[in-house]
Amino acid sequence: MVRAQSVLQSTTVAVSLAVPFAATASFPWLGARPLFAANALTFATAAALLARLRNELAPSGGGSQQSLLRSVGAGLRNLWSNVTVRTLTVVGVANAATGGVLPALYVVLSTEQWGVGPDDSRISVFALAGGVGSLVGSSVLPPARRALAPLPLTAVALAVNTACVLSVAFARSVYAAAAAYGLWQATYLLVITNAITVRMELVPDEFLGRVNSAARLVSWGASPLAAMLAGAAAERVPARTVVAGSAGFAVVGVIGTVAVVLMLRRQRHRDSPLDMTEAGVS
Repeated sequence: MVRAQSVLQSTTVAVSLAVPFAATASFPWLGARPLFAANALTFATAAALLARLRNELAPSGGGSQQSLLRSVGAGLRNLWSNVTVRTLTVVGVANAATGGVLPALYVVLSTEQWGVGPDDSRISVFALAGGVGSLVGSSVLPPARRALAPLPLTAVALAVNTACVLSVAFARSVYAAAAAYGLWQATYLLVITNAITVRMELVPDEFLGRVNSAARLVSWGASPLAAMLAGAAAERVPARTVVAGSAGFAVVGVIGTVAVVLMLRRQRHRDSPLDMTEAGVS
């Protein structure tokens, strides 16, 4: 499961990097219309595949609205009943918050701190570093999980995440900031991929769809909200201050994860039947 999720995320990132470069390179020869048509074709193909999947997995009988609400409630209760899944979901909010702030403000930060103008090619180093970081972050999950259990791995990744956010904020050059941004992107995606994998491993199949949907809504919903608030704050204070302040989200995630790990370890000494591997601690 760990390797499968890593391959899936790495492939997604690789395609998302390769396609824009291919489109940019072919634009002078093909023009915009064929490229937009090709893009529309990919959406149509995806819709057809999803419709086929829905038909294959659809239940034989229809369900009422009341049964749907009970089903959703059961999924949420299952999410909350598993301490590892619950912790990674809540901590995911902190990770997603930094994921909203940095991409929203690195252009503003570059202009304010390093004088990068609208036509300055140096701004592209952030996109390059972020792409490389995403690919690294999605690829290192298998060896990272062999070295650390899910919760300690998340705590370490968020600690590095914190250092990277501060490094971006206080870097002396745009290139140093971009390098820190790339490493931040790697830890950001590592936290996400780790949480998805843990849900796939621990949640029963009948609840997996509902738990995944709820966890993604709770965790990833913080990104657009954080980006909106960061943009509003950057109109009143320097972007460097806002970016540095966003490191607090990751710090809260580290503290929360470490607290849960310590609690589970104390419980292990008190109740030996508890399986620490399933609890995500060892």
